Amino acid sequence: MVKGYRCRFCSRTYSTKHNLRLHMMARHPEEYIKPLLEKGILFEAEPALRCPICGKVYLTIQGYARHYVIGHRRGDGCHGP
Repeated sequence: MVKGYRCRFCSRTYSTKHNLRLHMMARHPEEYIKPLLEKGILFEAEPALRCPICGKVYLTIQGYARHYVIGHRRGDGCHGP
């Protein structure tokens, strides 16, 4: 049996914790980030970049830039948060 990491918000399963975390940041930013801020695990000073077109959230400028170029600028389509 393959071990998976299940999203507690939508039940999607990912093969790694890292991929699950990326999913939760992009698809469930309010539900995922707010408790981390309240527990002191994540701090307001840490940048989170939100795409103004579709609302997806990125922790790095590189991730946001790749998303913007591939999903919006090229017109390959972005399915939103």
